[in-house]
Amino acid sequence: MTHSVIISNIPLEVSNVTVMKFIQLNELVVEHIQPFPDEYHHINEEAQTKTLQIFTHDDEGKHLISDLFSDISVMDKMLDLEKLVKCGPNSVPRGERASEQEVGGTQGTTGRGSLSRGRRISVTIL
Repeated sequence: MTHSVIISNIPLEVSNVTVMKFIQLNELVVEHIQPFPDEYHHINEEAQTKTLQIFTHDDEGKHLISDLFSDISVMDKMLDLEKLVKCGPNSVPRGERASEQEVGGTQGTTGRGSLSRGRRISVTIL
């Protein structure tokens, strides 16, 4: 039996591949990621966000993923990782570079502040 978590308010500029890499950097296992509720309705154009459903193999996995995405700095960490994925570590401007440990771990943010976007990542365990 699979278990899932709904993650809402993910910035559109963060790709699904980056979301998967972010989870893997935190040593969590994901079975599958898909748009939620479907491909047509998962994007909020006005807010420039999307919603994804993340599937895991067990009950513990969905709670660990929920905890990961409940971190107040998760949005900044994913945006930093997206820069690394798109441009490579040598293309990120000096002063904005974040290590994999900062992006994946529980260290501080890069200073932008997730709340400055007016939104936080929302997590729903199914």
